[in-house]
Amino acid sequence: MILAPRKPRTARRVKSVADDLAEAMHEVIADAQGRPSGVIHFTVPPDAKPGEAWAAVQEAKAKMTAGTARSAVGVSLREFTAFVGVSVATVKAWEAGTKTPTGANLRLLTDMAARPRYWRKQLRAALAQDGVS
Repeated sequence: MILAPRKPRTARRVKSVADDLAEAMHEVIADAQGRPSGVIHFTVPPDAKPGEAWAAVQEAKAKMTAGTARSAVGVSLREFTAFVGVSVATVKAWEAGTKTPTGANLRLLTDMAARPRYWRKQLRAALAQDGVS
């Protein structure tokens, strides 16, 4: 059996990874200096089992994501619910932490919080097309 050589990573992909690492380091430094940053602190009891610790981190991340995604994108509750396709009550529950987004909604909210400028543009275009504002 002859194996083909692996294709080298493209310069664009390598640059993207390098940029992600640099951004993460800047966030850690800003957090250490007490400046606003993207760093999230989680407290997990030292006696927590690995599965419990993971669940606690995921739950805290989901609450944080739901609470910050809408404000990061900078839209009203009505606009946000129209774009995401969920009820106002659901978004309020996510933001209050009484419900946790899952699946595609969690991935969308996480990406919205990470890339608010991109999603603000997408959301505005979609709402303008649908006549919601």
